[in-house]
Amino acid sequence: MRILFILLFLSFPLSSITKRVTYDKENQYTFYVVHDPEKVEVYSHIDYYWYKDRRVHVSKGTYSGELLHGVYQHQSRDFDLKENGRFFLGQKDSTWNTYNIEGELIKRINYDKGLLHGDYKTFVNNELALSGVYKKGKKKGRWINYQTKDTLYYYGDMPQSIKRDNWIVRQWKWIFKPSTKDSVHLEQKNLLKPIDSASLKKVDSLQVKKTQKAKRKTEVEYEVRTVNGRERRYKKGI
Repeated sequence: MRILFILLFLSFPLSSITKRVTYDKENQYTFYVVHDPEKVEVYSHIDYYWYKDRRVHVSKGTYSGELLHGVYQHQSRDFDLKENGRFFLGQKDSTWNTYNIEGELIKRINYDKGLLHGDYKTFVNNELALSGVYKKGKKKGRWINYQTKDTLYYYGDMPQSIKRDNWIVRQWKWIFKPSTKDSVHLEQKNLLKPIDSASLKKVDSLQVKKTQKAKRKTEVEYEVRTVNGRERRYKKGI
């Protein structure tokens, strides 16, 4: 991490990088800015952080001041750490940590040139509450909520399956929890939505029909016949 910090600064002349400290009523912000960097490619989907008129601004796809570049630290006026991380040409980069008023770590996430990329973790009372991975701004693979004991799997733009206690929901298929028939419906953009009552009644009706069909198969009538001095059971009509 220290090597990354050194390389980040060596990429620009030292004369072009300046340390800044700003304040508001409750907070202190310490960071570095780069003056007039050459060939900065701006992307419309990326948030850029820049400094102007004693304030840090953030805008998507554009900037109009000195880009934040290097170590960033957000503290209370009593110097209690609230957040720290790094910027690269105005974009969040590397590992970012967030702390509560007791100084406990509550979030540790990673960025790569402005996009969430890498491990994503949140904590409650110093215990892991949520863990997963981002890749280029999108959730990937397994995400675990340790408080609700939910597990989601992300492939592409949608979670492909959800596991919780003794029930599983998979894309395009409903499976109900026996006791309550709780269910969820997978939607686009990673949204989870309860199934409506009409759909639930339709599924219940299908389940009843399947049960009746299975019952008819088991309710077969037999008759007893004597063959060669022995009694044997045969299905009626055979």
